Amino acid sequence: MSTKPTVENIILTVMEIESGRKLIGQKITPNDTNGGYTNDPDDPGGETNWGWTEGTLKAHGIKTHPRDLTFQQAFDYYKRIFWTRSGAEAVYDFQPWLARTIFNYGVHAGYHKAARNLQTLLNLHNNQGKRWADLIVDGAVGARTLEALQAYIRIRKGEIGEDVLFTDYAIMMGAFYQELAIKNDRYEKYTYGFSTRAMLELKEYFTRS
Repeated sequence: MSTKPTVENIILTVMEIESGRKLIGQKITPNDTNGGYTNDPDDPGGETNWGWTEGTLKAHGIKTHPRDLTFQQAFDYYKRIFWTRSGAEAVYDFQPWLARTIFNYGVHAGYHKAARNLQTLLNLHNNQGKRWADLIVDGAVGARTLEALQAYIRIRKGEIGEDVLFTDYAIMMGAFYQELAIKNDRYEKYTYGFSTRAMLELKEYFTRS
């Protein structure tokens, strides 16, 4: 029986990636603002701290500047906004490792993108609507998306179906990053890091104990 990742560890794992700091198992001061602040001119996100860009903060009605964003604020915003809106929260109870990757991808590429990829993937696996009806790819993981995911798991039970679905999702994540660099070569300097992000999700899933 594999260990189920906790919601706290899932969020902290992504915050480690975004900040470049070890957080899991460490005592972190809630008001700590050392979240790996960057202001890379090649990054359209601009000023960023704990993975939160100024634009994303403003888009969600948060007036705090990234430089002033504390660890506790960043964690709470991730849980309240990205964990919920990416669909990770809804998927977590029956597919915790997939939920972890959905959240990770959502933080980096946007929670609507993470949710749309899940819906697209489920449509690809429905055998032209014979297994479950096509989903509207709207980036909102609701009852129909969850029913399709549960139907997939039920149909593929006893096979390697869950492994296949997880792998497909991570592949889509990696392909998105590659497409960014193909369309705009300024992203090439990030390609290795982007690909590593997707690879680590696969590694953690297949080496879980």
